[in-house]
Amino acid sequence: MTKKTKITPQQIKEFKKAGVTQKKLARICRVTPQTIVRWKKDEFPFRKRKRKPKDYGIIPELLKSYIAKNNTITQNELADLVSKETGQPTTQQKIFRLLRKNNITYLPLCPVKWGKSKGI
Repeated sequence: MTKKTKITPQQIKEFKKAGVTQKKLARICRVTPQTIVRWKKDEFPFRKRKRKPKDYGIIPELLKSYIAKNNTITQNELADLVSKETGQPTTQQKIFRLLRKNNITYLPLCPVKWGKSKGI
């Protein structure tokens, strides 16, 4: 397996002054030409890319207040309440992610209705 050679943006500029094309430099480093372009642009070219944290505004506080009032409320009901309060569409999945992020995982996903069981 061939190992990629990492170079800094300053080194890329020096190679360019010396007359080395990005395509040749990409071959030398065993990467694609697009990687060379990205390395040249980035201030920190070798950092791991992370997802940007979302700003949920007042939604976490609303969830905590609703849960404090009624801890048997379902996530679907929470989503409806938050949607009405904030005016922005909120799904059960978004509520689940927020609750998990705040280590609140005891809420039911949906109301369970037990009927006749089949062989259990």
